[in-house]
Amino acid sequence: MKSIYHLLQHLSVKMAALFFFGLVFIQSGTYGQSVVTPDWKWQNPLPQSHSLKDECFLDNQNGWTVGEFGTILKTTNSGRSWLLQVSGTVNSLEDVHFVDPQIGLAVGWSGTILKTSNGGNSWQGQTSGTTNHLYSAQFMGAQNGWVAGQNGTILKTSNGGGDWVAQNSGTTKNLNSIYFHDDLNGWAAGSSGAILKTNNGGQNWETQNSGTTTELNSIFFSDAQNGWAVGLFGRIFKSNDGGTSWQIQSSETTNLLTSVHFINAQNG
Repeated sequence: MKSIYHLLQHLSVKMAALFFFGLVFIQSGTYGQSVVTPDWKWQNPLPQSHSLKDECFLDNQNGWTVGEFGTILKTTNSGRSWLLQVSGTVNSLEDVHFVDPQIGLAVGWSGTILKTSNGGNSWQGQTSGTTNHLYSAQFMGAQNGWVAGQNGTILKTSNGGGDWVAQNSGTTKNLNSIYFHDDLNGWAAGSSGAILKTNNGGQNWETQNSGTTTELNSIFFSDAQNGWAVGLFGRIFKSNDGGTSWQIQSSETTNLLTSVHFINAQNG
């Protein structure tokens, strides 16, 4: 499951860090040094080594990626080089979404919501009202946005993130992905094959029959009718009726699928 998968990643990075510093201490003791100096600097790979969870590109040059320990990176040259941005948190960040070169949102563990209005030069923490982990975010324009996460959490803002209001998803399953085609029509997908739909901006969410209990990690609609959801074991599901029904498609892989995106109903 996506949430368990990210938890294992999070723990493995921490264990690796503890092992490294423990090794330095032991080696130092071997040579009779009682104090480990703080003058260690990360060398390779640059600029950092934390696991990265999501990325967002607005064009073929400008993009951001987020990950473990509050990591946010930005590129302005198609990813040839990346610059660290100061997030102000050590919580794992799971998703990042920009609506234009200036306004962006990042969400993550323990209810973390960060917003930037200057392309990431600075990030401000927002009050989410929850301690549940948040896995997915989307803005429709500068004002209306949604985030989804642990235990069926769905939050909405109508004022650019100034306030976040909990919506009743009708489920306690983890929601790993949320996608809106416009300000009214949206979908969320998550654990045990959960797929939800709203046609009124999230005032009401209805459960759709995905036909699977497989963990779903990402959902995307190219228009109001055609959509896809992907998840564990290489599973891909498609709907051509707005999510009322879903059909499995052959992916020719059993690997974990974490994201799906289409540029139109045919190409993705």
